[in-house]
Amino acid sequence: MASPLREGPLPATEAVKLQGRDCQYQFRPLRISDAAAVRQICCETGFLGEPIEPLCGDRELFAALMVNPYLEYALDWGLVAERNGQVVAYLLGAPPDFDASVFRVAAQATLKMLGRAAAGSYREQPQTLHFLNWLLFRSYRERPLRPAHAAHMHFNVRSPERGHFLGLHLWQQFEALLRARSVLHYYGELFSWPGHRPERPYRRYGLQVFDRVPSSLFDYASDLEVENICVYKRLD
Repeated sequence: MASPLREGPLPATEAVKLQGRDCQYQFRPLRISDAAAVRQICCETGFLGEPIEPLCGDRELFAALMVNPYLEYALDWGLVAERNGQVVAYLLGAPPDFDASVFRVAAQATLKMLGRAAAGSYREQPQTLHFLNWLLFRSYRERPLRPAHAAHMHFNVRSPERGHFLGLHLWQQFEALLRARSVLHYYGELFSWPGHRPERPYRRYGLQVFDRVPSSLFDYASDLEVENICVYKRLD
């Protein structure tokens, strides 16, 4: 299904300055050619907004777990923001029946990770072994409840581009896509910890907390008390 999205630069009133130069961001549907850039951003931001190495040393399989299901089964639900022809932010969306696709791809990546662990590839990466242990024995218990029959989305923005509301613009485009497809209910999952409570400002945009659970995902590398939170919204 084609994505009915407005492509092109933001209006002049929304242009921003970055590093002292005028620049404009462009928003467009996700393409398969964006895969490498999306995987890179995923790995640059996957540890509470920072690079994933303290959490997992295997970038290839971390990105396979977090990104590949969307690239393989929900490409036309995704969006990217570009600056000077480079992807600097993405939003990955998915239809309501997406969980089975996630399981198939995640199972393949997890089996590869197990094989690498058995071969000794992670001998010098104890954090990766902790991550694998979490995947196998804790991840399914540490997911919050999610609304039934709802679409799904999550987004990431490269560190240098934060503060320019790229996530919000991508989010608004995603809501337009959902309305065009008569999908009026969606959710996202996010991490929250003391000093960083994104669920609070999200309320301004109509999202409510559906469920929240403690997460041990980051325990190896951080003393923060992190929660995994499901936020949701019904569109008018």
